[in-house]
Amino acid sequence: MEKFVESLALRILEKIPGMEAHSKMAPFPERLKELPSLDHQVAAVMIVLMEVDNQICFPLIQRNPSSTYDPHKGQFALPGGRQETSDPNLAFTALREVEEEIGIASESIQIIGSLSPLYIPVSKNLVYPFIGWLRENQEFKKQDSEIHEIFNCSVQEFL
Repeated sequence: MEKFVESLALRILEKIPGMEAHSKMAPFPERLKELPSLDHQVAAVMIVLMEVDNQICFPLIQRNPSSTYDPHKGQFALPGGRQETSDPNLAFTALREVEEEIGIASESIQIIGSLSPLYIPVSKNLVYPFIGWLRENQEFKKQDSEIHEIFNCSVQEFL
């Protein structure tokens, strides 16, 4: 897997598809043209890659469907959240949120790189995605107030 991580890190340093990739996956591609609102906030998410049964997997969360304040309640997402003023950078934000939401210690994740940011109009978040490698598998521990369930998704299933 070390070769995979190295290869992925080098690939991310090349030109990544950004908007082209976003438009293929977006449920409402026309919204990708919206500029961040003046009152937008900055957030970070992480794709935490890991090896499970000889497959590359990553956790997806289902947000709490009974939340009264979350515009994304019940949706499936990557672990992550808004940057706090005490966060030194967005990579720290992503690692902090992974630890808070799914219980994976930040020191056990090697950051591989980052992807193109994406503006989410419904929550007014400009989201910066990171990719990390979980050096040793750990048991997930969900944050009950925000997370309904954690799913382990193989990259192969996702594709």
